[in-house]
Amino acid sequence: MDEAFKFIGKNAFPNIGERIPTFEETKLINLVQDKDFTNSAGKKQKAIPMQNNLLPHYEAYYIPLYHALISTDSRSPKYQLRNAGLSPAALNARVPPLNRQSDVMWSLYKSLAPFPADLRFIARDSIINDDTRGIMNDIFLSLPARAPLVWPGVSFAIDTDEAKALLATPNGLATAYILADRVGVLGTRRLSVRIWTSYPDAWNEGYRMLWDMEPAAVGPRPSGPPSLMLPAFEPISLTERGLKGRVEMEMTGVAGPVET
Repeated sequence: MDEAFKFIGKNAFPNIGERIPTFEETKLINLVQDKDFTNSAGKKQKAIPMQNNLLPHYEAYYIPLYHALISTDSRSPKYQLRNAGLSPAALNARVPPLNRQSDVMWSLYKSLAPFPADLRFIARDSIINDDTRGIMNDIFLSLPARAPLVWPGVSFAIDTDEAKALLATPNGLATAYILADRVGVLGTRRLSVRIWTSYPDAWNEGYRMLWDMEPAAVGPRPSGPPSLMLPAFEPISLTERGLKGRVEMEMTGVAGPVET
């Protein structure tokens, strides 16, 4: 993501300049669902079993200087249970109340940022979701090079078909929900997306996505979502359980649809 950080520093925050953040300027956050919990119906549930040596988790870098969240690894409770063969009808009863990635990422940012309304950039690193990569491949094939592009890749404003398709992918929905559910805090934003790969001429490897949520206006916050017609959800909370190089938090809150 070094190229993206240099781009953000040069174009969005001239006082930072074209450089990457230092180790001291970043915080690695890892939320792990490893405890028994009470589901949204009030029934106690055992912790979700490990699968392939992995527990459900969300890992991201929080970089306050760049007003950015970089999601590096995520494995939702529903994804874990679907892979274990649980039927769709049984999923909701077996997941913790807080399971949507957008709620998790926003809670992270809100708990750490002095001014949460300043969140501007959300990036997805090392994308492995097949649906997302399929859309990205279709876009790459539609370009003159007909191949994945290294940085600076290609960017699209939200009024293009490409950006709308990317926003609807499992790796784009978190951005959509963050904006729609927190419009009272974040206000109206001009949305654009940039996609690229770290490895030239290699399909489905090192795919990355960067959303720029540039504030569209200064003034009173609007009372409702201006354009993203997505359902609103109740506030959620996190209880910090420890801080040892990375933060692990217990997930509590109100259930909602899962982006993946």
